[in-house]
This record gives sequence, C-alpha cells and structure tokens, in this order.
Amino acid sequence: MKRHRPLVFCWVALWVQVWLALSAGAQPTPGRLVIKGRVVTVDSIGIHEVLVQLVGLPVATSTDSWGNFSLETTRSVAGRLPSGPVSIRATHAGYADQQVDVVPGLPTMVDGQTLALAAPLLVMRAIRPRMMRRLMSASPAPAQAPQMPTLDWPPPKPSTQCVLPPQFLAGATQLRHADDRLRTALSRAGYGTPAYYQIPNGFALVTQLEQISPDAKPLPAPQRWSVQIAPTQKVADWLKSLVIARAGRFRVLVFTVTDAPFAPSRTEISRKAAMAWLGNGLNVLPPAIGAQPCSADCRVTALVYEFEKVETQPESKLVPQSSVLGGVQLVRTGILPALP
Repeated sequence: MKRHRPLVFCWVALWVQVWLALSAGAQPTPGRLVIKGRVVTVDSIGIHEVLVQLVGLPVATSTDSWGNFSLETTRSVAGRLPSGPVSIRATHAGYADQQVDVVPGLPTMVDGQTLALAAPLLVMRAIRPRMMRRLMSASPAPAQAPQMPTLDWPPPKPSTQCVLPPQFLAGATQLRHADDRLRTALSRAGYGTPAYYQIPNGFALVTQLEQISPDAKPLPAPQRWSVQIAPTQKVADWLKSLVIARAGRFRVLVFTVTDAPFAPSRTEISRKAAMAWLGNGLNVLPPAIGAQPCSADCRVTALVYEFEKVETQPESKLVPQSSVLGGVQLVRTGILPALP
C-alpha cells in the first residue's frame, strides 16, 4: 500500500494543475450596471408601479410598493448609451414625467464586476384633474381626433418574423410604454416617423420603406431612403439600365404590440400596398390607445416584408422566405443590440 502513495499524490497534483489551468482560461463574467433609487410623491410617499427607463436604451423596470427600483443591464448593452450623462426617466399615469441625471458620463466598467450607482430621489407631481379641467375650459376646443385606422388582421404573410425578448417590455404597464421603447429603438437606428394602426388588444407600428443589401443590412444614406434604385457605376450596366429596370431589395418592418396570439394570413402584399401603409397610418399613438394596459402576456412581434426587384420584372415582388432570419435583421439594422 505504501508503494502506491507517491502515485496517488501525482494524480492529485495533476488534477489540481488541470483545474487551475481551466479556471485561468475561463471567460470572465460580463460586467453589469445597476442603478438603484426611489420614486416618491411631493409628500415623500413611495409610488407603486412607476416605469423607470434608462434614457437611450430599451431597458426599464418598475417600482415596488415602497417606490424602490433597481435598474440592471449588462456592460455590453450599457456601452451603447449615447454620449453625455447617464439619465433615467420615470413615467406613471396621473403624474408628470420626471427625468434625472445619475452621473455626468458612463464610468468605466470592468468584466466580472458590478457597477452600482445611486440615483437621485425622483419626486413626481400629480396632475390635478381640477387644474386640467380649468386649462381645458380656458383653451379653444381641440379639433376632433382622426379615427385610428385598422391594419388587416391577421396581417399579410411576411418574409420572416421574430418575437422580441420579453425583457423588451419589462416593467411596461401601459401600451404607451411599449411605444416609447419602440420609438427610442427606431430613432437610434435612424428610422423616421412611423405610422400607427389599431389591432386587436394593441397597436401596430409601420416603418418607412428602405433599401437593403442582400445580407439585409441597410444601404448607406441617402440611398437607404430613396425609392429609386441607386445607379451602378459600370458603363455596361448603365447602358442596360436604359431599357431594363435595375435590380434591388427593399424592406418594410411592422411591429405588432398585443397580447392576442395570431398567425399571419396567406395573403401576399405588394410593395405598393406596403408603401401605402406609411401614408395611411397616424403619426402618433392616440392617448386613448396608449393608456390601455399592457398585460404580462403582451409581446412585440416584428414582421419583415422584404421585396426584390429583378431586371426581368417590371415590379418588385415579395420575397416568400428571407435568407436572413428576422432577429438577425433587427440586429443588423441597429434596432436590437447584438448579443454580448
């Protein structure tokens, strides 16, 4: 038995060295940014279910029964914040929105460490109904709001689609909160004013027509937003384009926000009809729709309608099945952040 003791010690030492080597080569835990704070009334009473959002990113949470909140995100996502101070915005029905700066600029974050920041106290002032009625009676009667158009339901068959992660709506209690996050993400990706439509239990948001490359990346501006195909630089192709229409790819995105499950219809939409979506919809989400509750089952679905124009065809045709998945297309447009 004594003769085997050195061999046992060797095996133990070997396993220790292997474990140390694996530990040294392991990937570090991604860094995290945590912002904690409290939202109260002017009487220092905590406000429950206040939506607290990180300005510039679709990252949000809600307050607890005492008005406390903890807003958390990864280092890679926080790195996409716009330059300037790190700010948070608090919104709640019946109160005026409140926004504060947490720090003048994003501090340095390190993998494997959590950067904890304390937000200043957010004091929200209630909007008094009596005061609102007085202001409304003193002002001229507003024009009647246009009726919100409805989108064909179920929607036409897309080239591809994807359901956004549930975290996109984390803490959202009303449909207007989902609209705020979509508008923020679209603005960051370079999209202009969208068009709004009513759908069962929610709304749909349609983006403008854009030109894309074969790998679903947006073309550089101004070609991206031009309806006409950009001319080629080759003389032979230019001469051929005098008698044959040039080729190209276009895309229209439709975001549905609803808790009603659906399956797209088999109807195929034309490029002309898709362009009409932007012209016929409202430019903002009506307050009456935005005030509707956003339930826990509410989801954001992105429908991608991709059109292709080939030289032998007079009109663009819908691509039945895109070669690039919907989630990948949203990342390449900049609407969704790339996976860390």
